[in-house]
Amino acid sequence: MISVDWSEISTDAERKKEEYLPVLRVEFGDTGAGQAQQYGRYQVGKLLCEGDLLYDNVITFRKADAIISVPKFEAKIAGDIRFQFKTGFDSSTFGSAIMVQNVDYEDGDLIEIRLQAPREIAFRYSVGRGTNIVTIRSPYDFNDNEWHTVQIEINRQEARMTVDDLSASNPEDQTTFRHIRLTSNLTIGASVTNRNGFVGCIRAFQVNGEMIDLKYLAMRGLYGISPGCVGKCQSNPCLNGGRCNERWSTYDCDCTFTPFRGPICSTEIGTRLEANTMIKYIFPTEGVTATEEETIRVLFSTYKKQGILMQLQSDKIDEKGMIDYFTMEMNNNGGVRVKFNYGFDTFEYNVPYDLTNGQDHEIIVTRREYGKRLIVAVDNYEPFETVFPQTQQIDMQFDSPRRIYIGRNETTPPEQGFSGCIARLQFNRIFPLKYAFLEERDPNITWTGSNIREWSCGTEPVKYPPEPVEIPPDRNFTIIDIPRLSIHQSIYQRNLTIIGSMATVLFVFIIAGILFCYQKYSKSGEYKTKEDLGADQAIDADTAIIKGDSRHPALTENKGWLN
Repeated sequence: MISVDWSEISTDAERKKEEYLPVLRVEFGDTGAGQAQQYGRYQVGKLLCEGDLLYDNVITFRKADAIISVPKFEAKIAGDIRFQFKTGFDSSTFGSAIMVQNVDYEDGDLIEIRLQAPREIAFRYSVGRGTNIVTIRSPYDFNDNEWHTVQIEINRQEARMTVDDLSASNPEDQTTFRHIRLTSNLTIGASVTNRNGFVGCIRAFQVNGEMIDLKYLAMRGLYGISPGCVGKCQSNPCLNGGRCNERWSTYDCDCTFTPFRGPICSTEIGTRLEANTMIKYIFPTEGVTATEEETIRVLFSTYKKQGILMQLQSDKIDEKGMIDYFTMEMNNNGGVRVKFNYGFDTFEYNVPYDLTNGQDHEIIVTRREYGKRLIVAVDNYEPFETVFPQTQQIDMQFDSPRRIYIGRNETTPPEQGFSGCIARLQFNRIFPLKYAFLEERDPNITWTGSNIREWSCGTEPVKYPPEPVEIPPDRNFTIIDIPRLSIHQSIYQRNLTIIGSMATVLFVFIIAGILFCYQKYSKSGEYKTKEDLGADQAIDADTAIIKGDSRHPALTENKGWLN
């Protein structure tokens, strides 16, 4: 009989013989006499939890064709598989994803767990009578990058799948039941043929109650698999406040709430303004009603000391007949004037640096702590900071901002507007220039004066070098060596004779042509002349004409002699 007096065990006592830790099990036995009053006592001190061997056993599938193979699933009477997964897999783009598969190559037995859609997981199995499917459809997404628990069980009574708190089953036909027979290895991460793979993390993988040490297998350097749960977004690839969407084999950046665009939110959205250009954005009626905290941001470059960078105006008139406004504009010293009135007093701050040097400069104005703290940051200069005293009589709200002006407003003369490049315009989560250059332009933004077009203000977008290419291992594909066609010896000799004969005839024709041309054009001493043919036998010109042409009469001329 084992007897332990648990009331005597103190968890606050000092630990003894720490060199023998960790202690996994303690057994007590009683060897004393039945009437003895002695008892044993074991004291345990404070325990330190250093992790969970089950849930720390986690791996990441980076490639959709990467797999881990373990011994086949055995379920003679009953069997179960349990694990947790996390993924942001986009099934609408890549199709369904197989997380577990085991097959029989002879009778077609099968078990398979597949993420079919963002809200649907299917357990497919076959025990020689065709394929059966147990499906769970959830009111929430499974590809939300949160951990979800999957457990499948198969026995004589039923096949059941449980995902988180949802469960579904198929009853088994007792008259035709037989044990499932599988011949392939249990494949985790894709099908047994490396297709329709899963990308994401899997942990706490158990088969029939025994943990499979996937982390140990991943540490051996398997293709497309890493120990731990490490995604692409862990390196923070999205810039300028872009939100990274983890896809595990890749990632994408959401630049919606930034004044940037591009694959990693690094492309500037700006434009060049002439002095007569005015850009106006009108807030939608369901937009901002009042703010006590703002982030106002502008990047610009100019050589001229004039113009409005950004101005916000309210459409609400207070009891004094005034409206709330905020203005960021160039001053006469080449700096920037920040000026606003939110109903309690007019505040003005002038940046003490000349910024009209044609270089890019960024100004960020923020209000925090319910409007009490104002911070003006210019490039890498020391920020200006001030705190407003807040009382019940002071209104710290910017009431009903409704219009944004860029370059100038309706009262600014056309020749006194801002001239230069401007980008990164932001008022909280409103980005006027971004709306101006959408494929379908926001109807709330308009401009007058010179036309505008998108311009980066001389800033090149950041680009990352390509990632190293992972080459999948040889998967026992067989390369078939196609034999060369053999040519019979007699056919080869006949073709060779024909080719030789044709070459000989062609050579003879070429030589004959050369000799003919030589005989025709190369006779020595002969040339054509316009002299009469009889000239070579005549003693004078008249005789030559008569001898050369028989049509001439043989005329004789009396010759006179001079005495």
